[in-house]
Parts: sequence; C-alpha cells; structure tokens
Amino acid sequence: MTHSTQIFNLRPARRSRFNRRGLLARFSRNRLGMIALGYILFLCLVSILAPLISPYDPTAMNRGKLLIGAFHSGHILGTDELSRDVLSRLIHGTRITVLAPVIAVGIALGLGVIPGMIAGYFSGKIDVVIMRVVDALQSFPPLLLAMALVAVLGSGLVNAMLAVGIVYIPAVVRIVRSSVLAIRKETYVESALIIGTPIQTILRRHILPNAIGPLLVQTSILAAFALLAEATLSFIGLGVQAPNASWGSMLSSGFKMMSRQPTLWIWPAIAIAATVLAWNVIGDALRDSIGREDP
Repeated sequence: MTHSTQIFNLRPARRSRFNRRGLLARFSRNRLGMIALGYILFLCLVSILAPLISPYDPTAMNRGKLLIGAFHSGHILGTDELSRDVLSRLIHGTRITVLAPVIAVGIALGLGVIPGMIAGYFSGKIDVVIMRVVDALQSFPPLLLAMALVAVLGSGLVNAMLAVGIVYIPAVVRIVRSSVLAIRKETYVESALIIGTPIQTILRRHILPNAIGPLLVQTSILAAFALLAEATLSFIGLGVQAPNASWGSMLSSGFKMMSRQPTLWIWPAIAIAATVLAWNVIGDALRDSIGREDP
C-alpha cells in the first residue's frame, strides 16, 4: 500500500519535466520549420565562410564599375554607389545578421529570466514592483526607446544590440512570469516545498526546465525583432558603421540610389524579409511542437 502511494506521488514529477527529445521529434516533422531552421543554419555557415566564399573584398572599390546592374559579368548582383561588389557585401552582411540576434536575445534572456521567475514564484509586493517597472518600460515604443538608448551609448553594433536587448527584457519577464505562475501550482512543486527543498533548488530543478518551452518560442520571435531593429538602426545610421557591410545600411544606400540603379535595394530587402520570416516560422513550429504531445 505504501509502495503504491509512493509511485503515485512520483509520477507527476516525471511527467512534468520538459521533454527535449519529444520536442525535437515533433519539430523535425514540421517541414516549414525544418526548412526555416535549415536556412538559418545556412546563414550561420555563410557568415563563418564569408572571407572564403565572397568573390571580392566587401570594402574594395572597383574602378570604372560604378552602379553596375545585376547579372553583369564578374558582378552577379552588380555594384553599389562606391563601386563595391553587392554580393560580397551581402555575404559579409550575414555576420551581422547572425551576431545581432545573439547579442540582443542573450541580453534579454540574461537580464529577464531571473526577475520573471522571482515575480512569478513569490508574487506579492515584489511581483508588483517588478511588473510596474516592466509596464513602465513597455509604455515606450520599442524602436524609439532603442534609438534613445543608442543616442546615449553611441552608435555601433554592440551598443545597438545592447539597447535592443534592454528594450525586450520586459517581454522575457512577462513570458517567464506567466509560465512560473502556472507551474508553481503543480503537485510536484508543492510536494518539493513540503519535504523542505530549498527554494533556489525548486526554481532551478523544477520550474525553470518546465518554462523552457514558451521561452524557446519567445526567443525565436525576439530574434526576428532584433534583426529588424538592427536593420532599422543601421538604415538610419545608428547601427553598423561604414565601411562595414550590413543589410540595413545596404538597404539605405539602395533607396538613395534608386533613381540611378532601381534594383540595388532589392537584394538586402529580400535577405531581411526572408530571415525575419524564417525566425517567425521557427517560432510557429516550436509553438505547435510544444502544444502537441505524441499519442
């Protein structure tokens, strides 16, 4: 009798653990999700191999080849207003595309997860204080707040992504808090409290692993937002500085030269749109995989 009761009490704890293998198996059956993930991994590979696969130096000027159109001999995507090879700059721009979300999302997660767990688990006054700070930050338009922070910190990729990461901390706090509010009511958490398990152990061993699912979805969405924010900040001159290649700055140059070379803006625009779409598709696939259990 006692033995069967102990088994009954242990089962909820086992089922509560975040099933990484199950998530990967379900995600792998989502074709669009796998295509989007493959595209992101391809960009990572391109960013690593950029110096080896780009046909030209992205900052080198090619005399006598100013604003050449696409599919020209020797320059597949043409040249820009400074006679630099567009394809080479696009390839080297993938480094920014890969690095920017890593910095911004890393900052948002690093500074947002712990406050979210504290607010969700302890509630009361500490929850009120944390959420009022979150509400205050979210009362400002994200991009305007990022621009204001960049104006204080200075331009450049790291400062721009630091600003973007700070702006999206409230989103991480909210998603973690909502997950913790639901998880802390589970039987296995209450059982851990009853037997005297330290709170920090409960948060680390029982609550955080089970909040990973929604956090993964939020991470992919934040990566898309970070990419758009970086492109926007570079477009207006607050992000990556010349002569470094960034899809946002390339888009800005393309618009300025539209009357002389109408297709110059198309390539970075397609690249930005495709990458943002890929991150969103990954987020949708993760959400579907988390919300559905294998029979």
